[in-house]
Amino acid sequence: MLCPNTVSHYWVVREKYTQKFIGLVSLDTHHVGTDLEVSYQFLPHWWGKGYATEVVGAVIHIAFHEFNLPRIVAETQTANKVSCRLLEKLGRALERTVMRFGAEQAIYSITRCE
Repeated sequence: MLCPNTVSHYWVVREKYTQKFIGLVSLDTHHVGTDLEVSYQFLPHWWGKGYATEVVGAVIHIAFHEFNLPRIVAETQTANKVSCRLLEKLGRALERTVMRFGAEQAIYSITRCE
């Protein structure tokens, strides 16, 4: 198993046919330092078109099946309802909420056995 504190992976996401930049996805140490976190940022033009669901789902698959990680987390503001729904759609469970960065954050997790 890879050590969560020593692994960082970043992917540039591009539209398949035009190669236009869509956004970034990363698998990196979570703010707390005990888990790896999948994080994603997409340009607003590409929101709501299914790209985040597809790419984040693929990164979760890579984390479990290629890197053999037992668990990964994601953190988003609770006010970002679209991101919360995306994470829930991908099988993540709300683990807890915390106050960080001046707002309430939702921390979602998923384990390989789920």
